[in-house]
Amino acid sequence: MSLSVEVCRQARTLIATRLGLDFPERRQADLERGLARAWRAAAVPAPEAYLAWLANLPDESPEWRRLASHLTVGETYFFRDRSCFEALEQQVLPPSSRPAVQRASCAFGSGAPGAPPGRSRTRLPSCWIACCPTAPSGL
Repeated sequence: MSLSVEVCRQARTLIATRLGLDFPERRQADLERGLARAWRAAAVPAPEAYLAWLANLPDESPEWRRLASHLTVGETYFFRDRSCFEALEQQVLPPSSRPAVQRASCAFGSGAPGAPPGRSRTRLPSCWIACCPTAPSGL
């Protein structure tokens, strides 16, 4: 499906403003695919009508969550890779902070020991590294 230039411009602006997601022209296919899935699931007759409807909904509405889930990937591999933690411990954190780092996983349903399913945290002396799923079913 190919959306008009004006619909894509409106969608990019609205999505950037409300969700903080950037869809440059090189990602137009991703934008069109996600937008089409969301507006069809909402049973709205056309993408123009869907965008107008979205513009009037509050940020916390279920429809904004649905659109976000169609436009994003619901997982990350960063915290699954041991070498990322080793680089964090050995090259980023000062030596006094290194023992405080706990390994965590962001996979849905598997977190650090004692962490709620789908949510993982690594406690550092001066900051938190947090990873939580964006999918509504995981929140």
